[in-house]
Amino acid sequence: MKSLVNNKNQKMAFATKQEIEEIIEKIKEEIEEDKILILVEGKKDKAALLHLGIKEQVFILNGKDIWNRLEEIANNNQGKHILILTDFDKEGKKLYGKITKDLERLGMRINKKYREFFQKRTKVSQIEGLDTYIENIKQKTLHNK
Repeated sequence: MKSLVNNKNQKMAFATKQEIEEIIEKIKEEIEEDKILILVEGKKDKAALLHLGIKEQVFILNGKDIWNRLEEIANNNQGKHILILTDFDKEGKKLYGKITKDLERLGMRINKKYREFFQKRTKVSQIEGLDTYIENIKQKTLHNK
């Protein structure tokens, strides 16, 4: 099995199809329980989540006036956690840092565990490719049986 090396020099295996599906289900449950919402960069990211069955509580960052969009989301969702799914490339990580600070200033609680899971336990670099990545894992699993 392929593996990653985390910052503590411990080997960490890529997630299995089942592990990824379990995380997706946990996210859906938290959305249904009105505990979490998701923030993505664009329409393609939202479409990928929709394809995975995550249909509600997904907000698109869209536009140049990020602060007003974050303020609007925070004002309408106090008490909830927010999962920020920006891409995992250099620009996405930079944007994640800025958004995290801004939302924390606005009183939002950031859910980091699911983002870290996708970042560290998958090969996904862009959120818009998450659904394709999972579908490819399913296909490989079927062919290996």
